[in-house]
Amino acid sequence: MKTLRFSHQYDFLFKIENIAPATTVTPRLDQFDLFADDYKVGADRLVKLYMKNPMHNQSLVQSIVHLYRQYLEWKLKESIRRLN
Repeated sequence: MKTLRFSHQYDFLFKIENIAPATTVTPRLDQFDLFADDYKVGADRLVKLYMKNPMHNQSLVQSIVHLYRQYLEWKLKESIRRLN
């Protein structure tokens, strides 16, 4: 039995044989725009939530920045792919 282990002998994240092929995220080349759009939609939704009450939603800022950064990264990957 092959497992991915943490620091202790009996601690493991998951068993390799229990992972279905559909659970891995390996984007096809034509999916970069789809991934980018999903990140942007998520960020836009968090911005709307943040704008309702900025003083009590400061914890959302880091998540919003991260999602927009991921959006830009996927868009850059798509642009590079199209140049090749």
